[in-house]
Amino acid sequence: MTDDRFLLTQDVNTTSTYPFDVDAECTEIHNLNVSVQCMFAMTAEDCVEIIEYLDYNYYVFCSFGFKRIAPITTILVIWLLMLFIALGVTSNYFLCPALFTISNHLGLSQNVAGVTLLAFGNGSPD
Repeated sequence: MTDDRFLLTQDVNTTSTYPFDVDAECTEIHNLNVSVQCMFAMTAEDCVEIIEYLDYNYYVFCSFGFKRIAPITTILVIWLLMLFIALGVTSNYFLCPALFTISNHLGLSQNVAGVTLLAFGNGSPD
């Protein structure tokens, strides 16, 4: 069994023509006919260059097809909610106790510690 993703990405370097502009932005996928959306998602340079943990373009436009776009969108929204819940749980169990310990060690009140440590935490990646 061959992998369609592999075959479509290999076709980028051939001389065959596509019914769309390969240099177009990835957002143009919604203006195309349903029959070529999968091919566009696998060959357009802007769509292929996007580095993601999961290849959402492939899952939405190639694996499931246009008729199943509503269930797939629902699954992706549920996945997004799960990620936000995981972020909230992580900050609740790890970040808040650490900030509480630091503020007690420095002798800061809750209000001053929240404002000061939040500003430091927000600016630390810079």
